[in-house]
Amino acid sequence: MIKPSFPALAYGSPRVTAELNADDAGQRVNEKRVARVMRKFNIVGTHLRKKVTTTVPEPSARACPADHAGRPTGAESL
Repeated sequence: MIKPSFPALAYGSPRVTAELNADDAGQRVNEKRVARVMRKFNIVGTHLRKKVTTTVPEPSARACPADHAGRPTGAESL
C-alpha cells in the first residue's frame, strides 16, 4: 500500500511516479500504473494554475455579424 507523504491534492500521477522512483528502495513503477491506481481509488490532483479569461464578449453584440456583400452562407448555398 502506498502511504502518501505529500499533500493529498497537490500531486498528479507524474509527480507521484517521480516520488516513488526516487526512493530506490523497491521496484520502479510506470506512470501509467500509478495513473491507473489513482483512478481506481479516486485520487485526483488539483490544477495549481488559475484559469485566465482573456476576452470578455460584449453582451449586446450579435453572434454572427451581418454579411453586407450578400454572399450565401452555410446550408443555404447548397
